[in-house]
Amino acid sequence: MRGAFDGYFLLDDFGMLSIVRLIGNPMHVFVENHMPGGFYYRPLGILAWWLSEKMFGTEAAWHYVCNALLHGAVVLALWRWLATASGSQGLAFGAAAMFAVQPAATGTTLWLSDRFDLLALLFGMLALRAGWQFADDGRNSDWILALVWMALALLCKEIALVPVAALFVAWMLGDRRVT
Repeated sequence: MRGAFDGYFLLDDFGMLSIVRLIGNPMHVFVENHMPGGFYYRPLGILAWWLSEKMFGTEAAWHYVCNALLHGAVVLALWRWLATASGSQGLAFGAAAMFAVQPAATGTTLWLSDRFDLLALLFGMLALRAGWQFADDGRNSDWILALVWMALALLCKEIALVPVAALFVAWMLGDRRVT
């Protein structure tokens, strides 16, 4: 991943920079479609791009740092969810560490336009953990938190339907401990 910090934008990255430069008011991303073709509604992802473009401009290295930090947050959220689901900190840490260096995960991190995926996965993992905790102890605050995280994930990218579906399956299982 170190090599990416010396890299530059490529392919879709230029399109994202162009789109967010046309946004005057960042709150418009929630009421207007800014994705070409009109098929996607990704306001939090666009907002993240808007913020990073305003902060870093075309300094690609800082955009890579932003994605690397998001990747780190995803790994941390995965570790916490797996620890909650399995009851084993060590097993969860090992699995999260393997995910951290797995080529598909690092590839997503190194392609700046995949920031949508990183955000959706981060919020999806947080939703899974809160939902798992709700299923274990039935606290309404965990249920509400799971719904909030799910909504945020869905506002990042439609792929967030996967952790949403996984959460509903987990809620229906009964005994949720992974052994």
